[in-house]
Amino acid sequence: MQAETEQGPDELQDEAAELRIAAGWPSPGEASRPRGEAHGPGSPAGSAIAVLQYDLEGRLVDANASSLSYLGLPSLQTMSGWNLFDSAALTAEQKAQLRCGEPVRARAAVDFDEMRRQGLYEPRRSGVAHLEWVIAPTNQSSYLAMIQDVTEQVEAARALQARAERYRRLAEHAPDIIYRISFAPELRIEYISPAIQEIAGYTPEELYAAPETVRRLIHPDDVSTIVALDPGADPVGSVVRIRWQRKDGEYIWLEHRFALLKDEAGRPIAVEGIARDVTERVRVREALEQSVREKDLLLKEIHHRVKNNLALVSSLLGLQSATTGDETVRAALLTSQKRIMAVARVHEVLYRSEGVGRINLGQYVRMLTTELCSALCTNDVSIEYELARASVPAEQAVYYGLILNELLSNAFKHAFPAAENGRAGTVRVVVKTSRGKTIIAVSDDGVGLPPDFEERVKHSLGYQVVTLLTEQMGGVIRYESRPGEGARFELTIAARKRAAQA
Repeated sequence: MQAETEQGPDELQDEAAELRIAAGWPSPGEASRPRGEAHGPGSPAGSAIAVLQYDLEGRLVDANASSLSYLGLPSLQTMSGWNLFDSAALTAEQKAQLRCGEPVRARAAVDFDEMRRQGLYEPRRSGVAHLEWVIAPTNQSSYLAMIQDVTEQVEAARALQARAERYRRLAEHAPDIIYRISFAPELRIEYISPAIQEIAGYTPEELYAAPETVRRLIHPDDVSTIVALDPGADPVGSVVRIRWQRKDGEYIWLEHRFALLKDEAGRPIAVEGIARDVTERVRVREALEQSVREKDLLLKEIHHRVKNNLALVSSLLGLQSATTGDETVRAALLTSQKRIMAVARVHEVLYRSEGVGRINLGQYVRMLTTELCSALCTNDVSIEYELARASVPAEQAVYYGLILNELLSNAFKHAFPAAENGRAGTVRVVVKTSRGKTIIAVSDDGVGLPPDFEERVKHSLGYQVVTLLTEQMGGVIRYESRPGEGARFELTIAARKRAAQA
């Protein structure tokens, strides 16, 4: 390189190092990885690719070797026509600052392909490069300029800006409210999408200026719900639904899905989320719930009236049985009366239950057993219960009631006959579930079934009712007995059969 000033290469490099530090650039040893073959070896990203010195008139008087290499110039003499104050990279204001002894920083885009087409230079790289200039007066009555290739930074910034613009467009056209609110050092709305104006009547600018508004307009009954933002809450994927007052005074329901951001100490610093107006959904749900409540009430009233009507019929049968002298007729009337009351008790349980779709089988069995025992048991017959929680469809409850009526009546009337001197005994009633099956068992420790039981039941209306209803529910009924040791009847209804009928 030809030196045209008294300053040597070492002094130029020293001043360049000072200027590099002042500009905040890394030293050559701290530079990041090379840009690649397009930039040429020895031209690391983030480091200076050229150090140029100009006299006070702006004429180029010296340049380092990498300047020549980068531009593809054979010697400094080929750059002798360069003048700092003719450079298009500097504005008139920046040129004036230099003349006043103030340093300047500038950026310019250089089209190396165009330079090559004009035959001016044979640069080592191609395409458009973005160069940053830092120029400052020196103590040697000259200007020192450093040039850095910032193409990667510029392109990365443009890509980042393009992505941010895409996300901004998505956020600003989204029908939901998208927001970011910081808590530290003070409450501040960093971003809220324009949908807030359509949904709540407030412009983003109004909320930016008064961030406390987001707290003040929460419905008083929903303030406690904000505990979901507690530092101990799940920081990601939380959902909370609250009422918020619109600008016109109307309350709307907003469903927030948010992520709570925390610092290294675990303290909440911000929340990012999406708020959706679910007012119409909530209103529809409340209307449906009200409709269901009204229908439940109506069904309960129907069950209540059916129960009363059945009780009336049962009472009429009881009165009729008292007026007949024929014991066979009286027994038939009383049996019918108990069957009707068994059905009536189903409607009573449905009337008193919280839901009308299913019946608590254990509660119903206890009620029916107690009522039948009071009418048929001797004073020495006791009842034992083993009632698990089990529910059955309301449409099957009548079937269960009629079957139980027959089995319990049979036990109370025949297991402890008067001929045995009012033999004391126990009737045991079991309700349980096992592997999806509902099981009801009625057993006693009485005299047992007669030897010809199977022949008798062929002509028994009661047992025919039991068998028919069991088959209709897709179940099976089994019995066992030993003389003098009692009898046991067990009804099993499989869940699959029950679900199919339901």
